[in-house]
Amino acid sequence: MRFRSIQKWNDLENSKNLLFFAQIVDELLFDFSLDTYKPSAMNPSILCNEAMLTIINIDEGVISRPNLTHILDELHDQISKDEVAQSLISQDLGFTYKILKDPGCTFEERKTLIGILLTQLDIPQYKNKIEKLIEQSIIDEQFSPSRIRALARSYITTLINFGYSQRHINKASQNYFFYGANTISGNNDIKVYFELFKSTLKEYTLIYKASKQIVSIKDSCIKLGIQVHENTDGFGADFDQELFKLGENEVYISILKNSLDKYRARSLADKDIEQALTVYKIFNHKEPIAISSKCIIFDKDSESYSSSPAPINTMLKCSDSKSSVAAKKMNQFVPDFSLAHESFLKFHRAAELHSMALESRFEENQLINLWIALESIVPVKWEDKDISKIKHIVDSITPVLNINYFDTLMNNLLKDLIRWNRRELTHAVTGVQGTSLREKLTKIIALGIYKTKRERLEQQFGDFHLLRDRFSFFVSAFSSPKTIGAMLEKHTQRVGWQIRRIYRARNMIVHSGKTPSFTNILIENTHDYLDTIMKTTIKLSTHNKKISSIQQAFMYSNIQYSALIKWLSKKDTEFSDDNINRIIGNPLATNDF
Repeated sequence: MRFRSIQKWNDLENSKNLLFFAQIVDELLFDFSLDTYKPSAMNPSILCNEAMLTIINIDEGVISRPNLTHILDELHDQISKDEVAQSLISQDLGFTYKILKDPGCTFEERKTLIGILLTQLDIPQYKNKIEKLIEQSIIDEQFSPSRIRALARSYITTLINFGYSQRHINKASQNYFFYGANTISGNNDIKVYFELFKSTLKEYTLIYKASKQIVSIKDSCIKLGIQVHENTDGFGADFDQELFKLGENEVYISILKNSLDKYRARSLADKDIEQALTVYKIFNHKEPIAISSKCIIFDKDSESYSSSPAPINTMLKCSDSKSSVAAKKMNQFVPDFSLAHESFLKFHRAAELHSMALESRFEENQLINLWIALESIVPVKWEDKDISKIKHIVDSITPVLNINYFDTLMNNLLKDLIRWNRRELTHAVTGVQGTSLREKLTKIIALGIYKTKRERLEQQFGDFHLLRDRFSFFVSAFSSPKTIGAMLEKHTQRVGWQIRRIYRARNMIVHSGKTPSFTNILIENTHDYLDTIMKTTIKLSTHNKKISSIQQAFMYSNIQYSALIKWLSKKDTEFSDDNINRIIGNPLATNDF
């Protein structure tokens, strides 16, 4: 979260709704935002598509029928909260919910209902409707942060699945709201913003450099839509050969793509090249064809060329340590790491698979390697547990993720506040007892005795409406232990749905060769889950050496999390100076490792 310049905003008093929307969109589209604050993988429109695709896979024998139940549970939950979906569904919602939830309804009944919903909630209709509702919430109503936040998040999810690249949406949004030559005069300017995301496809030609042996498969490349050029004769006069000069053993290749934006066109072209090179490697293992990471893109509409660097590897969209900090952590970790030999081998194998995912350019390989790593590090089922493999994985992973959840959120809020105004934060926590800045901040948020300090800090946020809304969220969350418990329960449900979705996507890639449109988000989530588990295992086996095997790490986490939930659910439990660290700074927290 970053406060960007608002110099181009002429009437801040009458633009509050739009500025809040702009700040939310900016955070949603930042590659390194916390997963919690990124666009959702799903909204009801996308879920209907996933449900129908799952039904097709069930009919083809790729996956079993129980997988559909979890999607329908999530679809029921989302529709019940989604005003866009509710406004588009014409049949009675009560009976719709019944068919989604009632185990007595047949598979065919549910299949027919999904067909109806798919027609009513298709992405173009959903996009048009959500734009109207966002316009209404920004122009016609008093400030309603929860409504604007929900609509903004679903809108970005819709645009990505509609066919726009996240990079294009981000650049267009930042240019319009913060950096472009235009000015923002009021909430009505949301209408102009929507004009940036029309449904018109554009024609792009993408030009790469390739090693010369690709000439030998020129005819095959043509069949796959790839043209090979040994000089620039096929390009326009504006093509700057000096900026993209061929090496001694290189040629140009080009691919024509119709897309909503040039970055999406590049993504599609990269996949075509990947397919061609994968087939080539069947026949030649030792001499792979090299393709430049940089490419030149010709936009037919503007008749202009532009350079495009390689897209950010999805595996790199995560929090990371600087090299000096990473070296320090490794020097602490290696001498102290105390897992038993068998567990160390499992841990090392998961680390190898994590490394393979990191080195791969292709999303399908990344997801498959991450899933295998996640599956391999989870202990085998106890003999007396008569549950499915995927349920065992969900049940094993969730306590590790949940016990770190609020610690991670608070750590992120602290960073946001420091980035916003470290001096104001330091002033706010002056006089508050605690061993860390995060503990002091949490006490200001959670404890009534610091209400004056809390309110003064909130007053300093000014036009940073997103930070004020985020701070208010934490004040509400820490209003009681019971509230935290309810939020962890909801997080458990969301994590379960997402782990099962990752599992289904992995099966789909392996067994049917299809790749879901939201795979990049699944990669980010899987990567985060795996990192959290590995860091937790490292911390427990190095700091005071609480465990000596991976199985013990999972059981220790489960015991600690169960104790936390029991404490949160106790009647009349309240937060105090003495117990606030049961939520943040717990022994399993990985943020400070």
